[in-house]
Amino acid sequence: MSADLVGEIEELSSAHGATWIVLLGLVSQAPEPKDMDGFLAWLGEADGIAIRRSLLALKCHDLPESQLDAAAAGDVEALERTLRSPSLADREAWRSNLASLFETSPAALGPRFASALRRFRDEAFSHAEKEFSLPTERDAAAKAALIPTTSPSGIIEIATNGVEHQLPSHVTTLLLVPSVVVRPWSLLVEHDTTYILCYPVADESMSAEPDSPPQWLVKTYKALADDRRLRILHRLSSREATLQELAEHLGVAKSTIHHHMALLRAAGLVRVRVGGAKDQSSYGIRREALPESMRLMDVYLASAKPIEEAETP
Repeated sequence: MSADLVGEIEELSSAHGATWIVLLGLVSQAPEPKDMDGFLAWLGEADGIAIRRSLLALKCHDLPESQLDAAAAGDVEALERTLRSPSLADREAWRSNLASLFETSPAALGPRFASALRRFRDEAFSHAEKEFSLPTERDAAAKAALIPTTSPSGIIEIATNGVEHQLPSHVTTLLLVPSVVVRPWSLLVEHDTTYILCYPVADESMSAEPDSPPQWLVKTYKALADDRRLRILHRLSSREATLQELAEHLGVAKSTIHHHMALLRAAGLVRVRVGGAKDQSSYGIRREALPESMRLMDVYLASAKPIEEAETP
């Protein structure tokens, strides 16, 4: 980036980047189209007082709303009380950053942020934007296919590769943002009644092959392509069973059943209950898995680009 852009970004953001977390929250409020051009255009015309209010609320959410409203609107005394509040006592960098940002008039604040982000996109991100767009679109489509049958906490667990998180009762919306940049980490931001989850794009979505299928889809249909595994699912559809009970049902060794169950579990088709009767694990069918796989198959097939027919002489 150019030196003056680096300086502008440093002036706009605190040491821990809280400014950009606030702007990430504003993405959830932006109207359609929710793409980069649309967001930057909206940000350039956004209410500067509302942006100020969001900046204050990030770390000072325990202060009276009337005080934050007054400070955002330009009340110098309210702003000084806010900056001296215990909420910012151990956040010197953020306090200094807020004081600097409030020197910019509300009318100029949105355009200033939009200009810096637009320049950052042109100078630093444009070379990677096209490369990143396909994996993020693939992953977004795959996660969207799971939403109808998966709870918000389940979606978070899948998207973050195992992070369990129960949403607070006041949260009404979960916004999923697939990201190549954050891999392998995740970022969860709360903005009013919305939780924004920036999660790492899955490995299969990063494939260079444009027609590469999601690995979960491949595992599912491989697991189903065996008569013994289908018989296991048929048996589990009536009630749970232990490995020994399944081995007796199919007339095979317990080690063989263990192999089949490993494939079924990897595909998400069965769940295991640890510590059942006689301290034995039991297995049950995940009935929601097949509808999930069918939706994922529909998304995968719908992603195919039409092939133009060659002209015949």
